[in-house]
Amino acid sequence: MMSLERNYHKIYNAFLCILPVSFLFMKLSNIVVILFVLFNIINYKKLVFNKQKIIWCLIIAMPLLLDLLFFWNNSSYYLAVKATEKHLLFLFFPVLIIGYNKKINLIKLLSIYVVVMLIVLTGLFIRYVIIYPDHILKYLEGRHLWEMGYHFTNSFKLHAPSLNMHVAFASVSCFYVLINKKFGKSVKSIIFFFLFLLSLFLVLYINTRVAVVCAIFGYFFVFLFITFKNYSSSVLIKKGALVFLIFFLGMGAFVKIFPYTIKKFTSRSFANMEMVGRLDEFENPEVEVFSSLVTRVSIWKSALELSKSNLLFGYGAVDAKEKLFEYYKETNQKFLYKYKFPVHNQFIDYLIKYGILGPIALLVFFSFLCYLGFINKNSLMFFFVILFFLSNLTDDFFILYSGISFSAYWASIFGNYSNELDK
Repeated sequence: MMSLERNYHKIYNAFLCILPVSFLFMKLSNIVVILFVLFNIINYKKLVFNKQKIIWCLIIAMPLLLDLLFFWNNSSYYLAVKATEKHLLFLFFPVLIIGYNKKINLIKLLSIYVVVMLIVLTGLFIRYVIIYPDHILKYLEGRHLWEMGYHFTNSFKLHAPSLNMHVAFASVSCFYVLINKKFGKSVKSIIFFFLFLLSLFLVLYINTRVAVVCAIFGYFFVFLFITFKNYSSSVLIKKGALVFLIFFLGMGAFVKIFPYTIKKFTSRSFANMEMVGRLDEFENPEVEVFSSLVTRVSIWKSALELSKSNLLFGYGAVDAKEKLFEYYKETNQKFLYKYKFPVHNQFIDYLIKYGILGPIALLVFFSFLCYLGFINKNSLMFFFVILFFLSNLTDDFFILYSGISFSAYWASIFGNYSNELDK
């Protein structure tokens, strides 16, 4: 009997380690999720719930509940079902992870997750170097650096901002484990130190703006939070000086090799902001502003104007996107209509889909994650909230599998880890 119980927990925890890495590959992830769900259905008696767990599961399931609540507000029920189907992870993960009858060992899970994630990403990068050596050579020569991270992620059919969000979290998690474990001068300490440098390189190579800024903030935030909590001021100064020196040397080396990074984060990011809503006045907007902030802000402006016509109920999960494209056409925004840009802001996306209740539900979701960080006094949980919140200000990750799985999984892990604290 004890052997069966031990095997159950081993298999369960193996799933927990495999799942977050599988999110990079949608088809593989779907198989792993189905097996995880079936395993828990077979062992349903192992799941334990109380009032608090049920409330937490419902809060994490907010995106799915919005779909169900506004299901009637769609022109096609078939497409509405397909849209709702994507959000089922917001039900499966909290029920199966928060309902798990043991408290998850967060540090152990993060340690395995970081190692496996970086092995997979290193393999993908080596594959990329072998398949596209000409691209690597031109990047080293300083040519076409704007496409660098995007071409890498496209090589295995993933969205660059999504990948860099995952990599930024893995990188800060690696740093969190390195600081928390107090390895001393052991082999594990050296391994995790090099894993951290590797993860920093990958974050900078993929080079999406929000993830890079969040990762840099995350290293400093985690370091200061943990060292102030656990070390004396003299140790803090010594450790801080060493960490900052290594970090700036690494950053300096990367910028020296790929100088476009500075341009991307300064003049290119905030150029032409006076042209919001006037993108058709550019001679060649595809080249000048296709992925710039001015284009995002122009999209948000149009979406907010559209939302005013149906602020109470929105246009439905199925029809909102087409309504936005129609608005581009009606307002004679040829560039936006030609490329049919989605909203690229989850709060505004939910506003035009579900009305005012949409962004309110998202604020509840993020507030709950902040609450978990607060009751645990855990810097990584706070970083997760900041990373995913800011990512959703410039993109709409609740409609992408990589964003849905990422947020539903880690919110559920943190929920499981936190549940016993209030008993």
